Amino acid sequence: MARGTDCAIHSHRTPVPQERHHLQPVSRRGETTDDNLALVCANAHGNIHYLLDAIEKAAVGLMARVKEGDKRPTYTDAFLAVPQAVVNTYSDGERKLARAGWRRYGADFMKGKLAREWTETTTMGILRTELDD
Repeated sequence: MARGTDCAIHSHRTPVPQERHHLQPVSRRGETTDDNLALVCANAHGNIHYLLDAIEKAAVGLMARVKEGDKRPTYTDAFLAVPQAVVNTYSDGERKLARAGWRRYGADFMKGKLAREWTETTTMGILRTELDD
């Protein structure tokens, strides 16, 4: 793992662990291209993925409540459905990068095109069968 002071989220005076964050996660069909990457510290990286997972959970909840004839919720609705108390636990920069990622794949997620990926893994690529819920 690389160490440095560069981070798209925080200012660091001393070197910290850094990771390449895929705005559209690899686990959600994101690619390793310059326009899909941001260099962040390890703490911010984890937080961005926790927020993306919260957005996806809210999206699944919204979609489960749709009845025949109802207007389908949008990816924007899913972001807004995350409880404000949860959103407020993340920094502005973490929220910004999570929103940027969600904008890249949220519409496909809401159309069910990533249902298998969501069922199998978190946005960080952790198998759901390995989680203690």
